[in-house]
Amino acid sequence: MVMVMEPVAAGNNGIPVRMHGYEFGKAECMAPRARLGILFLMQIMGLLYTKVLYRLFGGYVSDVVAAIEQAVQDGVDVINLSVGPNSPPSTTKTTFLNPFDAALLSAVKAGVFVAQAAGNGGPFPKTLVSFSPWITTVAAAVDDRRYKNHMVLGNGKELPGLGLSPSTHANKSFNLVSASDALLDSSVMKYNPLDCQRPELLNKNLVEGRILLCGYSFNFVSGTASVKKVSETAQSLGAAGFVVAVENSYPGTKYDPVPVAIPGILITDVGMTKELIEYYNCSTKRDWAGRPLEFQATASIADDVKDFSFEDADVLKPDILAPGSLIWAAWAPNGTDDANYLGEWFAMASGTSMAAPHIAGIAALVKQKHPQWSPSAIKSALMTTANTLDRSGRPLQAQQYSGSEIMTLSLQPRSTMEAGKSTQKLPSIQDSF
Repeated sequence: MVMVMEPVAAGNNGIPVRMHGYEFGKAECMAPRARLGILFLMQIMGLLYTKVLYRLFGGYVSDVVAAIEQAVQDGVDVINLSVGPNSPPSTTKTTFLNPFDAALLSAVKAGVFVAQAAGNGGPFPKTLVSFSPWITTVAAAVDDRRYKNHMVLGNGKELPGLGLSPSTHANKSFNLVSASDALLDSSVMKYNPLDCQRPELLNKNLVEGRILLCGYSFNFVSGTASVKKVSETAQSLGAAGFVVAVENSYPGTKYDPVPVAIPGILITDVGMTKELIEYYNCSTKRDWAGRPLEFQATASIADDVKDFSFEDADVLKPDILAPGSLIWAAWAPNGTDDANYLGEWFAMASGTSMAAPHIAGIAALVKQKHPQWSPSAIKSALMTTANTLDRSGRPLQAQQYSGSEIMTLSLQPRSTMEAGKSTQKLPSIQDSF
């Protein structure tokens, strides 16, 4: 049995990922015949677990420790943890002997393999949230899968972006209309209509048959706005497609493509957004009061449906790397963690929380093949047989954040880590962790 926090470690293979009438390949989990125990559910496979983590609140270490101990008593073979402390301890410099890591040490001593997400704060020093030597710490790898898209403006300029959508009609461009120019009443600005979340605020006569231009505000970062809702707004107004343009950078924000049923694209480069807005403004005729008279800007959308003061933990971490970028994972249709995938059976997520269950599932397969092997033996087998080169034969390197969409790679020194205490909150399972 595998104790999991993500629907990636175990499950069937060859399952088609279908959304909006399109198929995005087939999903496969690591250990197809493993039985699962889920920390979030009350009862799985006849075993009783208390719900310990919640979407907005997170949870407490003490509750997670109790769940881990219960899982060990129930005889699980592998525990995957896509969670960890969200801040270092404030009353001690001891990095290992906190209740959370001590409980995991007990689990390992009882023969349970533990895989934990490294966290997504790196690759800088002291950013890992899984540091103890008895835990298999998993970093997230970026693979060669990309869901990049582009739109072509009427002036011939091609703007790159992200998209998982059909294209506008071949060899045909459509007029652009900004949400700010399609407002029914300027007094509704309190609803931030530029997010295009409320179709009743926009003039259907102006939007219909055109590409709706929307703005990416902080509401998208906070989760109160979603690209999926933009697509629903555009579709209900009869738009030919939509564009969501990022005008202001939000440090640390992940921009992932969202599957939608109509042509759509997310422009994440602020420079490209500036060019788009300049072209739109220059091509839109207005009266003396600034009201639009004629929308002459056109575009088409391509398709792409396919410093802490604590002592350092002197341990070389992470232990291993696994796929963690743009991972299709099984999803509860009534789940509310991400509004973009409400009602869907699959969701695309990124982060070390998606990488750790890959290792947990592989560990379950090794355990099945070698039931007498200890967790350390399984960990050693995985680490000593893992690739150290990418597909082009070059050494695997760490990804560095930059202000643009271009990511640089560099070889990194070892990272260090701090831990949490028993009253410390743990974040709930999420894409960013």
